Amino acid sequence: MGFGERYRRLFNKRGQDWWSIIFGYPVGRFLVLLMPNFKWITPTLLTFLGFGARLGASVLVLYTDRASMVACLILLQVTTVLDAMDGTLARYRKMGSVTGAFYDKILDGIGLFILGVGLGMRAYTETGDPWLIPAACGAGAAYIAVCYMYWVVEAVREEQPTAASLSGEAPIPSWGGIAQEWLAGWKEIIRFNEADLYFWVCLFMVMGQWRIMVYFLLITQGFTMIKRGFDHIRYLSKLDRGTS
Repeated sequence: MGFGERYRRLFNKRGQDWWSIIFGYPVGRFLVLLMPNFKWITPTLLTFLGFGARLGASVLVLYTDRASMVACLILLQVTTVLDAMDGTLARYRKMGSVTGAFYDKILDGIGLFILGVGLGMRAYTETGDPWLIPAACGAGAAYIAVCYMYWVVEAVREEQPTAASLSGEAPIPSWGGIAQEWLAGWKEIIRFNEADLYFWVCLFMVMGQWRIMVYFLLITQGFTMIKRGFDHIRYLSKLDRGTS
């Protein structure tokens, strides 16, 4: 099997986040094929490396020198790629697990909250507005609430959730389908899901728009939390009525 065909077979999940579809997954799948097939390189290891990249970015964002800024921007994009790689590797090696899915979702939430704290502190340093710190923390807390709601609903959606159902495993498309998926991914640009935030945060950082960035995070994640909450309530209400 050639490299191209092996790469195509890694399209085993339909992405939902704009930045993952057009950047994270294409790059992450390529890197999965280049990785040596060592058993110690596991999907869970990649998940924790992604978490470590978030922590590193959360610290580096506090420094105002150019080198720290560049390193922070790079780590945020490394996070996006590693987020795509862990699940891809798990499905590729048939190593998917419910525990791995749990680590992935929970560490995403914790990592984004810690990053929010760092961004809020840097925004305060740049603007002198102390309210930006709780605003940024609120954005991170909203995303953690989204993660919490996800697992509550998954607990009742299936009596015994499988790794495949939690990871969004999907049939492998043709090359034409892959191209269509990439182009269609641009329609998701205004959804501002978790992976997308790493692009927008970097953009605002480069532009020096710290105040706008914090309120952007608070508004988008607050809206997402409210919308997901109503969506989940509607679904659970259908279960109560036995109509789902």
